[in-house]
Amino acid sequence: MEPDAPTSGWGHQKVDGTVSRSARHGVRGARPADCCRLTMPTDFGRIAARWQGRYPLCAKRVVTENGSYVTYDPSEGIRMTRMRGALALMTGAGSGIGRATAMRFAAEGARVACVDRAAAAADETARAIKAAGGEAFGLGADVTDETACGRMVAATVERFGGLTTLVNSAGVGPQRELSPTEEFRQIVAINLTGTWQVSHAAREALAASGRGSVTNLASIYGLVGSSRSPGYAGSKGGVVNLTRQLAAEWAPAIRVNCVCPARATSTRR
Repeated sequence: MEPDAPTSGWGHQKVDGTVSRSARHGVRGARPADCCRLTMPTDFGRIAARWQGRYPLCAKRVVTENGSYVTYDPSEGIRMTRMRGALALMTGAGSGIGRATAMRFAAEGARVACVDRAAAAADETARAIKAAGGEAFGLGADVTDETACGRMVAATVERFGGLTTLVNSAGVGPQRELSPTEEFRQIVAINLTGTWQVSHAAREALAASGRGSVTNLASIYGLVGSSRSPGYAGSKGGVVNLTRQLAAEWAPAIRVNCVCPARATSTRR
């Protein structure tokens, strides 16, 4: 279960290339944009409490992460526009973290291309966004197919006129029905190789936007290892270091960051 709190800030540990340290100063103390930033929740209860304390429900105006003000109407909730103008491509948007992120991006003003290997699930997310007043379309594509990765980027650019934001959320966990070797190969192909293939396909369009951003979904098991699955921990560790590499290689044209969630409730497809 994920807290209603920022992805970086109070109570998080930050790993930014080679140094691990407390990040109580949060976003405002982050290193320059050409650096990779990884965040990992460490105390969900404390984060939620401080979030509530910073943005009390009775407030008439609240300060967003970038310092701007928005009006709060208790009958409607807080209306944010931090993603206004963003043209986003979201893989793994058919369920779990990918779907939740796609819907939040749209609520924040982004136009979202919802991609999932299950086309029906991608369409379902897109319909939910449109029903809430957002703009989105669904597309079925497999991140392990390099040609399909190029098609999803091309479809997004054709539909929205460009691409500013990529979220690599497509991923799988342990596949116990497979042999250990086949499980390892399949997990790495989706979690790590898929992340690279989509990022590589999107690089030109992201750079052309003048404000390109990539966010990769890894896991705390990519930082500390796991008894669950060598393929899962190994692939997520690879995503962490791939993020560092791309952040250094693609700067300053494209920002590349990585989020390392703990457990989340999700329906795997």
